[in-house]
Amino acid sequence: MLLKLKNISLIAIILISSAAHNAHANQFTAKDFLEFSQGQRQWWYMGSIDALGLVVSQGNKEQADCIWNWYFADKDAKSAFLDKKMKSFPQHSPSAIITGLLHKDCGKFSVKGAE
Repeated sequence: MLLKLKNISLIAIILISSAAHNAHANQFTAKDFLEFSQGQRQWWYMGSIDALGLVVSQGNKEQADCIWNWYFADKDAKSAFLDKKMKSFPQHSPSAIITGLLHKDCGKFSVKGAE
């Protein structure tokens, strides 16, 4: 089970890293992101929060719970909030905006092995 969880974590890290790299290389911004449909944006929010929570859970279960609850406690309201933030910072990447908001509410991420 632990090996399977480590494999899932590695896959999540790779996906997040490649998405962030591609977004930076292509200068993908919140303005670009807001051109996606509501359903596509919500799907992206769910995937990003879930993957980040999984990675953080390896080092800090309480912080991972904060990350997951931050979005999933009321995902419709949080999606609307995130859309508003994307409109406020159109030149930034969607990942940077979400990371900043999560750092503010859940603290600096504690990822096992990242020290």
